Amino acid sequence: MTEPLAGALAALTPQERKIVRLAARGLSNRDIAAQLFLSAASPSAIDLGYSTSYI
Repeated sequence: MTEPLAGALAALTPQERKIVRLAARGLSNRDIAAQLFLSAASPSAIDLGYSTSYI
């Protein structure tokens, strides 16, 4: 892992890191919500995690 990537991941919360890892595996927002025990109405929270993670 490159230093900038490691630094970016370190800046994320544990929940955001989980979201990034699951997204990297190709899971959909709904699948990520299920993995994280979020309600099916939570994809917007996952989208927020994506946007925070990719800043």
